[in-house]
Amino acid sequence: MKQWWVMAALLAGCALTTAENAGTGGEEAQDREPGTGRSSGAATVPGESPASEAPANETPANESPASAGESPARGSTGTAEPAPAAETVAPPPGELECVSAPSQGPDESHPSVWRAMLYGSGERTRATFTRGPLFPSHAGVWSDLTASVHVEQLVLEGPLRFTAEGETEVSLDLAKHGLFFSGELELDGSMAELLCWDRLELFGSSWASEPRAFPAHYDPALGRCTGSEGEPAINVLPIEFVLEARYGECADLRGVALNRDDYGQPDLSLNLRGAHLEGARLHFANLSGSFEGARLGGFDFGYARVSGSGDAWTELPEDQSCEVTDSPWAGKQLTCLR
Repeated sequence: MKQWWVMAALLAGCALTTAENAGTGGEEAQDREPGTGRSSGAATVPGESPASEAPANETPANESPASAGESPARGSTGTAEPAPAAETVAPPPGELECVSAPSQGPDESHPSVWRAMLYGSGERTRATFTRGPLFPSHAGVWSDLTASVHVEQLVLEGPLRFTAEGETEVSLDLAKHGLFFSGELELDGSMAELLCWDRLELFGSSWASEPRAFPAHYDPALGRCTGSEGEPAINVLPIEFVLEARYGECADLRGVALNRDDYGQPDLSLNLRGAHLEGARLHFANLSGSFEGARLGGFDFGYARVSGSGDAWTELPEDQSCEVTDSPWAGKQLTCLR
């Protein structure tokens, strides 16, 4: 009997221990997340901090969905990449003035050019094209200009490409280089290379005669060309612009043939104050204008007359081919014959 009672007591103790262990395991299993094997309660895995791991369906606060390899869904508060800025095309110039390289047709007595004026912008651009002598006057005789060609509407096909169809077919394709434009004109089958400039940009108005966009201007007090801060400066100007606008102040014209290929005694009138004329050429032509501060020492001219105003800074040819007079009314005047 005593042995039987001892055996029963041992069996009862084992059953109680098994039940307690089963209860503890059930509660712990309820605290674990399904399929993870990790507890979501206060219990932690040894060596791991609770805040060191984010839930599987969330992104850490310091990591955007894009950096985590995910795309933000519609309506998401994630930061999206900014859209690239759209390219802007500058509007075409409001007032273009153009001149072509000179050429001479079989019915033309002197080298001639195409001149073009474009007004407005976009769909309202109008144009006038005129053919005439490069130099309107020869030995004091003015030449007649040919009739102008008017185009009421040019179609803007690109930033600087204009076309027109109908009674007059026109194609004008330009590219900007600094303050000037260059390109090709096709007019009723005729081709010409053009140099253009925006008159409003260079001169400030349609009626001004003195450009204000160039860096250098002649300072009569110093006798040299200076920039906006008083530093020495010079203008690099195409000869086509110099001849058409009659403006070459502070221009670097060294080695340039001023009368191009016109040897029929053309009459040139230019502002050449402070201009560099070393090696520039003028033959069978006449030149008048402003020569204050101009460097005429190495000017190559022959069968020509050079006359105009000067000052104490004007550098004259070394061969004493110039006569200089000074008066209180007209100032210093020079006349050079060779």
